[in-house]
Amino acid sequence: MTPLTGQTEVVINGYAPTMRILSLVAVITAFAVGQKPPNIILFMVDDLGWQDVSVPFHTEKTAFNRRYRTPNLEKLAERGMKFTNGYASAPVCTPTRTSLMTGQCPARTHITYWTLHKDRDQSAKHKLVRAPKWDVNALQGKRATLPRALKAMGGYRSIHAGKAHLGAKGTRGEDPTRLGSTSTSPGTPPGGRAATTASMTSAPSTGARTGCGTCRAWMRTTARTST
Repeated sequence: MTPLTGQTEVVINGYAPTMRILSLVAVITAFAVGQKPPNIILFMVDDLGWQDVSVPFHTEKTAFNRRYRTPNLEKLAERGMKFTNGYASAPVCTPTRTSLMTGQCPARTHITYWTLHKDRDQSAKHKLVRAPKWDVNALQGKRATLPRALKAMGGYRSIHAGKAHLGAKGTRGEDPTRLGSTSTSPGTPPGGRAATTASMTSAPSTGARTGCGTCRAWMRTTARTST
């Protein structure tokens, strides 16, 4: 699908590392046809099933799709792209999120469990099974990330809103701005009660504004600059 001028590319319920590649393909395609680079909005939602929104990810709507009302997601899906063949790279937060941000599987990054405090292993102890050695501090500034790749390829600047859970508290990785994002909006590093819905949104640096106090305000600004 070739993006229209000013169109917003949407990845809903996107977990697989291949989404990073697909996002970059969208940018390359826009440049190739001489169009303005599209805005990219990427939602990462914990524990969201493929039928937990009103947007169908099957050939037809299911009973669960009809149970939920998410009209804004329907509008975004109609304007952009919808990917229906993705999967989580891990069953818990941190390895899934860092996999998406780096384009590498947990086995390669050695981030195989969720992190919390600096230098602390959060995995449970077992009298018969020993957990493999893993990167307990998770994602840090030394790795290539999706926001950095988008900036290098298309001049994008990114805002991370809500839950991050990419790096341990007390490390550089707890702050998304040290992982390539231009700014960050309310939310705690590991998520929890204080965090809003996790998302990473990007807009081209030419003509787009990202100054905001909350994700909702930034989304309104993006909508105005995308039309």
